[in-house]
Amino acid sequence: LHQKYHQHYQQQQQQQRLRLKLLRLWKRAKKRIYRNSSFYLRLGR
Repeated sequence: LHQKYHQHYQQQQQQQRLRLKLLRLWKRAKKRIYRNSSFYLRLGR
């Protein structure tokens, strides 16, 4: 029982870490996209 619980806990931790990583990547990508779009908008004008 204990081992099973431990495995589950580890899986949760991994998922959380993955989610954080994805969130960070998404924020960075969003920033880059925003910068690029504003740059293109300036070019369009």
